Amino acid sequence: MDNVYFVRKIINIIFIIVSFTLISCEGGPSFKNLEYENLSIEYFPTDDVSDDHINQVKKWYKVAADYWFKKDSKAFNFFSPSYIAIIGTNAELARKANKEFCEYDDHIINKCSWNNNDNVFEEYALNGSAAVTSIRARDGYHLIIMSSSKPSPGELHEYPYIIFHETFHTYQKSYISLSDIEPSSENTDKLNGKYSGDHEGKVTWWAEGTANYLAQLLYSRQPEAPENWFKEKMRRWLEREKVNGLPVKEEYLNSNVDLHNWEFGNKGYVGRYVGDWFIAYLVNEFGEESIYEFYQVLPDSNFEDTFLKIYGKPYKVKIKEFNEFFKQENDELLKIIRSLGEDTNVFVISHKGEILVDKFLRTLKFEKINDFRLTIHIHDSKAVSRSKTSFDSHSTGHIYITYISCNDEQRY
Repeated sequence: MDNVYFVRKIINIIFIIVSFTLISCEGGPSFKNLEYENLSIEYFPTDDVSDDHINQVKKWYKVAADYWFKKDSKAFNFFSPSYIAIIGTNAELARKANKEFCEYDDHIINKCSWNNNDNVFEEYALNGSAAVTSIRARDGYHLIIMSSSKPSPGELHEYPYIIFHETFHTYQKSYISLSDIEPSSENTDKLNGKYSGDHEGKVTWWAEGTANYLAQLLYSRQPEAPENWFKEKMRRWLEREKVNGLPVKEEYLNSNVDLHNWEFGNKGYVGRYVGDWFIAYLVNEFGEESIYEFYQVLPDSNFEDTFLKIYGKPYKVKIKEFNEFFKQENDELLKIIRSLGEDTNVFVISHKGEILVDKFLRTLKFEKINDFRLTIHIHDSKAVSRSKTSFDSHSTGHIYITYISCNDEQRY
């Protein structure tokens, strides 16, 4: 496409930005903000946990907090206090850390015994796994428990994504805390879709599906994530995880049980992993931002009406449509799984374009001169020479815009 034509199109949607966020074509967004310092976070490691393990948890929790816990969010005051227990494998040391946690301050002492958090650490020392065992609206805090197995901190890609998963559960519970419902466990779970089935049991598809999908998506944007990690993770839920000897996808489609009716329990992860795919299906149609919009609307409504408002149809209807989509061949399904990778074009709009030129393949710099002439400097790091063109503009102000393409193909 002609560069001048492209510039004229861009000028119609110019944004004037006084600061910039650096976006790397190699690893996805790199977020740097000060929200984390405005949160109240305390760590409770057991004595048999290594410094490296503790630092892993701190590192990845900060990534998640910086991404999801924005200061301008109406739920910001509910994102903390967060207490993060890092549990080893020694049951006695877990009990000791649990006692120290419950005696940390009066705020916790008054809640610890009756919400069963006074003896929960030992369970995770013995059995592994991770969880959020608190309800922010009821308890006044979040308690995230990260153990040393299922996964272990040595599983370099699994462990960060599980930290993200549990952190997103605190995001969910923070928004639910804005509701005027009685903050019981049952009411909180209803609002978060855990009682959306055609029975009295709790179901996994929405609360776990959103946490799983968004955690995987966020980790796929980190420099540490292997190429195609996200897509291969989603393929795993289709092919590798098995129930009764069948891949999860086949187990689900053969069951004739709709997604909203898969309960927690022995087969709960069918609902969880297929729920992961349902969220991918929604994000493909409505965008990632729709999940956050859902939780922003939820406190003033209920689960069913919020879903209808955000996605235009009742959730049971949307699940029926998803079921038809899900019958496709796996390679067709995987086409909707996208992360920020080498085939993604990124626009960075900045007044500091000079420091970005060497970091990206292509850069367009728009410079307003003497309130009249707009000069465009086009830099291609793979080209031998740079080009420059100018045309008249009658707009006012002083503007610099940087355009970056992350691959060789220019898509405008």
